[in-house]
This record gives sequence, structure tokens and C-alpha cells, in this order.
Amino acid sequence: SFRHWRRMVTMTRWLAQRSAAALTITALVYVAVIGVIDALTPAAVIFAIFYLPAIMLATWFAGRPAGIVVAIASALAWLIVGLRLAAPGEPAFAPYWNAGNGLVVFFAVVFSLAALKKLHDQLEDRVAQRTAELATAEERFRQMAEGINDVFWMTDASRSQVLYVSPAYEQVWGRTCHSLYAQPGSKGEAVLPEDRPLLPATATDYDVQYRIARPGGGVRWIH
Repeated sequence: SFRHWRRMVTMTRWLAQRSAAALTITALVYVAVIGVIDALTPAAVIFAIFYLPAIMLATWFAGRPAGIVVAIASALAWLIVGLRLAAPGEPAFAPYWNAGNGLVVFFAVVFSLAALKKLHDQLEDRVAQRTAELATAEERFRQMAEGINDVFWMTDASRSQVLYVSPAYEQVWGRTCHSLYAQPGSKGEAVLPEDRPLLPATATDYDVQYRIARPGGGVRWIH
């Protein structure tokens, strides 16, 4: 739900503001707790997957070096538990083999997640840069459009929605810009009936002159 999503976003931002050292220590404490729980459970119950959250958290929010440290700590905890719970007659190398395989998997998670985080950060940087460029371009456009005395407007392809109209519209048409945004057709309705056939039917290049009636009276020529 939206509430859960907001909580997740809030938690993510909170974690992003923590220092790498604090996150690494927290992850190591988590690994120690999981290791203790693992040691207290029967050997048949495998806790390997429960080490992954700490590894992923450290890698994503504290960086790849922190993820490597936590991965090694997780493999060592797994080894210690394996040695403690080794069954009689079990090959002596089995705990080391299992811990080594676990370390390979943990490292794979660390390096894969670190690469994904790098791509994520690069994408965020590009989005932020593009947003800033668009904001600058929009501000320059507004300064240009609002600094001329001619009426200037932009519509969508169907001309059913006004995207922008310069302030000069209020001086020439005698109507507010807000009224044009609310009713895009009001601009054409102001044209005198006998001049409406001069208006182009499609949004192509054209060069016409026509007259409009102002709400307070009087006529204006539009080129």
C-alpha cells in the first residue's frame, strides 16, 4: 500500500544518511546474532540465507568494501557454527567446504549488488543533471517569452490544450492567461465571425491577418 511504500522510502533515506562505519558495525552485530541463533539450532536447520540481509544492507548503503567485510564475517560465523555442530563421522573438511562455498555466494551477491548500485547512482546523477538542464532551459524560455511584447503561445499537437501563453496575451486579447488555459478555444472565439474563415484548419506554417473583439469593446488586428 501507499503507507507501506512511504515507510520504506523513509527507512531507505534514514539508512542512506548513516555513516559507513555505523552501518558496517550494525551489519556485523546482526551477523553475530544470526550466528548465535544458528549455533543453538539443530544442524539440519540451515541459516545461510539469513546472513544475506546484512551483506546486502552493508553493500548497498556502505559500499562494496563494507559488503566484503560483512561477507567474510558471515562465512566465518558459518564456519564456526559448522565446526561446533559437526556430526560424528563427518569429514573434517566439510565445515570448511561449506563455509568456502558460502563465501563464494556471498561475494557474488556483494559484487553484483555493488555493480547494480553503481548503475543506480549513475542513473540518478543523469536524471538530476537532466532535470537541472531542463529547469534552466525552461527559465530561459520564460524570460525570453515574457520579455517580448508579442503574443506567444504553445499548444499540444491537437491544439486542444494550451501549454504556455505569454503575458502579452492579456494586453492584446483583453483576457487573462488563466482563461485561455482553462478554455483553449476562447482565443479563437474572440475572432470576428467574418474573419474566422481566414484561420488555418491545421497547425502548419501560415501568414494571415484577422480581427478579434475585446471583451470591453473595440477591435484589434492580429497578424
